[in-house]
Amino acid sequence: MQRLGRSGHRVDGVAQGALVPLSLPDLVECVALREAARAGHLDALRIPSAPLDVLAQVLLGMSIEQEWKCKEAFDLVKRAGPYLDLSREDFDEVLRYLAGQGKVLGPYGTYGKIVLENGRFHVAKGKTARNYYMNLGVISSDVEMKVVSGRNRMLGAVEESFITSLQPNEAFIMGGKAVRVKQIHQNTAVVEPAQGENVKTPRWMGNKMALTTQLAHEELRLRRELRAAWQHGGAEACITMLKSVYNVGANVAGRIAGFLAHHTKALPVPTDSPVLAERVTTGRSMLVLVHVVGGRAVNRSLAWVSAARIAQGQSVVANFDDHSFLLALDARMNLTAGALHESFNPANWLTDLRATLSTTETLGTSFRRIAEIGQLLPRRTPRGDVPVRTATWNGSLLYKTLLEHEPDHPLVREAVREVLEDQCDAPRAFAEAQRIYSQPLEIYDLPRPSPFALPLFTAFNREVLLASDPERALDDLVARIYAEWS
Repeated sequence: MQRLGRSGHRVDGVAQGALVPLSLPDLVECVALREAARAGHLDALRIPSAPLDVLAQVLLGMSIEQEWKCKEAFDLVKRAGPYLDLSREDFDEVLRYLAGQGKVLGPYGTYGKIVLENGRFHVAKGKTARNYYMNLGVISSDVEMKVVSGRNRMLGAVEESFITSLQPNEAFIMGGKAVRVKQIHQNTAVVEPAQGENVKTPRWMGNKMALTTQLAHEELRLRRELRAAWQHGGAEACITMLKSVYNVGANVAGRIAGFLAHHTKALPVPTDSPVLAERVTTGRSMLVLVHVVGGRAVNRSLAWVSAARIAQGQSVVANFDDHSFLLALDARMNLTAGALHESFNPANWLTDLRATLSTTETLGTSFRRIAEIGQLLPRRTPRGDVPVRTATWNGSLLYKTLLEHEPDHPLVREAVREVLEDQCDAPRAFAEAQRIYSQPLEIYDLPRPSPFALPLFTAFNREVLLASDPERALDDLVARIYAEWS
């Protein structure tokens, strides 16, 4: 017997979907993803270990239900899978935060939500329960930030997550002008003109879903097989392998083989060893693209640390996608293969990533979401939803205050954990840096980007195209570069 949802549709069937490649490199990725899905080689569910913001929400809810002995509540929470490794110290810190016993947030106002005494805790007042139920949940939406000039002239709007992805002093195009963030005030980014030849445009990822680390490994497997087949018998061997092993049609196999014929005129098919990089120099500008099929979060971390280490006080702008990362720098810096290889040195790598993050707005804006989940900042009040401007202002003010006076606050620590583990995938990125450092690295000097490098190269230059139809101009640019490799 099949089960039906309210709309009459089956709820126990097999999910189906379509993969739509937008470029030839996308086609290679889609073939790998389809085979991974067929074989069941998908990412294992990775549950955050003992998230403290969710713990705060749970403990506040328990306090509303009844009075608890702290030990009994701790034992109960520890029975939940994500909290098996929860320390009693972290548990007690969250209780002290809810009771308003921190160094900054006292028991006055809305900060003292529970009464904690004699090894027991319970809700402090009746209206706390009303506010709790209005703000229950762990999904926090992104907000839109206004972008204004120093003279308070509106230039446009971007998502908060885009602003947080920028490196220090990294420029982007807004309103037809190159600008960089000067300061963030409430839900407004105040920008100033960006000068110099190294002004570039960060990638706008839009709604494109990120390639995960596990699926990146599946694409790497396909690339290794394509490289081996090409070395063995060229295009025909690749077509045969794709049809027999990956069960693709003749049209898809032929298109991929043709793409490889173009790419191998530039450099071998990028895999994991040796690590391949390509350098394109135009005048006084240099673009160095490192092929790392590690997924977007891993490549983000690699790009930020490598750029920070190579910069040494000069301008180096980093960008990234699922399959590579790109460094834009002054050609006079004369970046060598040895210096690029050394930028992956695992010594102090995680420390350098944390230092780079501290110079961006990433941690501050992530804290707002953590504070909402942890019941520090309300999303709704009896008067309605909290305005975005108020939410971002309160979040920024609280983060800066806690960072200065109480950096070990559980919600600050949770914001750091969430960014490092979820957004930057720091553990896997560190492992990838170790792997790259243990491998030979080869730099190819090219007159133009290779076909595998075109997606990131074109996204990097999307907003600087001055044409009546930028999308058409971008397509023409890609087609011209691709044809020049024939």
